[in-house]
Amino acid sequence: MFAGESSVWGGGIAFFDPRADGEVAARAYLLAFGQLSDVVAQETRRPVGSDLELGSGVDRRWALPSAAYETLLYVGERDGVSMFTITSLQNLDPAPPSAPYVRTMLDGLGETFGWTADERAQYMMRAAGVAPTWTAGELIELCSAVADVN
Repeated sequence: MFAGESSVWGGGIAFFDPRADGEVAARAYLLAFGQLSDVVAQETRRPVGSDLELGSGVDRRWALPSAAYETLLYVGERDGVSMFTITSLQNLDPAPPSAPYVRTMLDGLGETFGWTADERAQYMMRAAGVAPTWTAGELIELCSAVADVN
């Protein structure tokens, strides 16, 4: 889902909604706790360099000091390693993402999964906030623009 307004990218921000149906294509990174703390600090516009101070979590989620990404959420394990994401669990109104943000996501989907432009476009079209601002054809064109730049 895309919602809110990014001060960096302009347009909607990507959020993971654990209540939504379907699967989410994602890339995982193996991070030490200090690195995770720095990522959270950057995404919540806080100074980096100190570990997160997490109180007791409720249902494998922890509150973060942010209006946008206000939750650190446990999403499972891979190869015995716990996985987390930062997201919002608020009821958000969908908002369209900006072209640079969409281009970055399309590029990542192609790089990570080897998906064709059509597969990437169809995947993105299923995310709340993308349509009606974006069409599958426009997303496919952005995939071509990404390929031309790389």
